[in-house]
Amino acid sequence: MLCCCRYSVLDENDQTPTFSQDIYTATVVENTPRGQTLLRVVAVDHDDGLNGEVTYLLEDDPDGLLHIDSELGVISSAVEVDFEITQLVTAKVVAVDGGVPRRSSSAAVILRVVNVDDEKVTFSQPLYSFRISENQEAGTPIGHVTAHDLDLPPAEQRVRYSLNVNDDSPMFYVVEETGAVLTNASLDFELRWQYRLVVFAVERSQPHFTAVCDVIVTVDDVNDHRPQFIFPSSSDADYVALEVDGGRPVNEVVCTLSAVDDDDGDNGRLTFELLSDHASDLVNFDLDPVTGQLRLVAEQLSVCALSFAAAQVANSSLLQRLFQSRN
Repeated sequence: MLCCCRYSVLDENDQTPTFSQDIYTATVVENTPRGQTLLRVVAVDHDDGLNGEVTYLLEDDPDGLLHIDSELGVISSAVEVDFEITQLVTAKVVAVDGGVPRRSSSAAVILRVVNVDDEKVTFSQPLYSFRISENQEAGTPIGHVTAHDLDLPPAEQRVRYSLNVNDDSPMFYVVEETGAVLTNASLDFELRWQYRLVVFAVERSQPHFTAVCDVIVTVDDVNDHRPQFIFPSSSDADYVALEVDGGRPVNEVVCTLSAVDDDDGDNGRLTFELLSDHASDLVNFDLDPVTGQLRLVAEQLSVCALSFAAAQVANSSLLQRLFQSRN
């Protein structure tokens, strides 16, 4: 008699999931909507049943930029990727079987982000402040404004600069290619000490991408004006006679000198000085260098020749009107 026996071979989990390739690469255009399919990974496990069922998961994606379908291995975008922040996305995909103990393998995922010209040209700062001394010749550089397109590397920047037309713009011009700001005329502090300009920057490849910045130009005073007496005379003559009554009481104020200087700060601050060819004449008068008050300090005046001078604090050697005083 023959006996027939059947044996069942039980599968052991002795096969490791194997990816179709070690590295998966793809490209993603920046600003691609969330959920966009990017690629699919495939791993095969030759075991049977649960031992051969493969589940996929992602590792080394700390920013959570990617999502993977655990059953199909389809990798999609989890967020909109910004090229200006991330140019390369890398992660590790792991395939795990259902056996006990589980077996797994991994592959690399590399996604290159494709740039889109979506960034507007932007100035490095919204307000620039420049200074220039007055009386400089036309064409004097006073500074630079700089705008960038974040989509482009520095060597490929294509920005065109221009001045907005306003009341102040005729005094300046901007070099279209470089953003250099120069004077268009010699500036006079006494006429105008500050100007406000508006500069435009336009991306050549995207003319609708325009940026605007403000430019403040401050004109610094130069000591270019001589003091001018207002009293006792505003005449342009170098010498003016001032009659002093010798019978005046001692220490009485004879007059108060007054002078102006159109310069600013120390350049326009004045002191008064009493001058004479003869030192003995000076003892008859006392002149307050700040207020300009002239006092008679002698009871009787002898004939003397005195000169008044207004000197600038910033340059006391620069004298203006000279006055002769006689009894």
